[in-house]
Amino acid sequence: MAQKLTVVVMGSTGKQGAAVARGLLERGHKVRAVTRDPISSQAKLLANAGATLVAASLEDTAAIMKALEGATSLFAMTMPSGGTDAETGQGIAAADAAKAAGVHLVFTSVGSANRQTGIPHFDSKYEVEKHIAKVGVRATILAPVSFMENLYFVKEQLAKGIYAAALPPTRALAQVAVADIGAVAVRVLEDAGRFTGKRFDLASDELTGNDALAILSRVTGHPFRLLPDPARCHPPAHGRGCRQDVRMGYFNTHPKARSQSFRSGLSPTQPSLRSQPRS
Repeated sequence: MAQKLTVVVMGSTGKQGAAVARGLLERGHKVRAVTRDPISSQAKLLANAGATLVAASLEDTAAIMKALEGATSLFAMTMPSGGTDAETGQGIAAADAAKAAGVHLVFTSVGSANRQTGIPHFDSKYEVEKHIAKVGVRATILAPVSFMENLYFVKEQLAKGIYAAALPPTRALAQVAVADIGAVAVRVLEDAGRFTGKRFDLASDELTGNDALAILSRVTGHPFRLLPDPARCHPPAHGRGCRQDVRMGYFNTHPKARSQSFRSGLSPTQPSLRSQPRS
């Protein structure tokens, strides 16, 4: 590690941001952790690990600019919960802030966003990617696919021995562990000169529904049955395109990171699966 970084991490108490912040702190870098709620349990964990908390929303451009003073890098992500226009606005504001501050930007988009899928929360992120290229900010784009941790959203069905899947049981789905996103982001931040101007789709594993079913059964020691559920979408509430994202955006992706397989990811990320009661 040639240089000690000072990285502003947006969304630091969420899955991706927290993984990046922890990885940077473990490597001895300074982290300015942006969070809406600095008294939350996740924020306190980061502070105890050595991060400096910055109370701000993703839309608070002035606070982000202030946090970037003297920093080397910005890790930015967006949230679709406020609508796709708001999400694009968050990303554009982050790109403009990074450009003005002269720092290296690592922006997490979504896998296949550059393939014109027509999925709203994919297209909103790609608008940010296009803006990054337009303004000429020093940047690297990371584009993760579906999170392995999304199993959390179907935990009640899993507790009953049901694995609901949006795709046919023989169709492969690319998935990524949040820990892998964090590890790749840290690597890219540490070698900005090498990775500036590049875009990487990120996947840790690629499995069919039948594959996932077999792994779940083997790891937990309980039988599961696969329930075809075309309406299944997790996390929910992404609006139109919710049923399309796994069908159009997360298959036929060539994995770039493979440190975490679906099987190895079950124990640390879904510890409750081993002890779920069966009805």
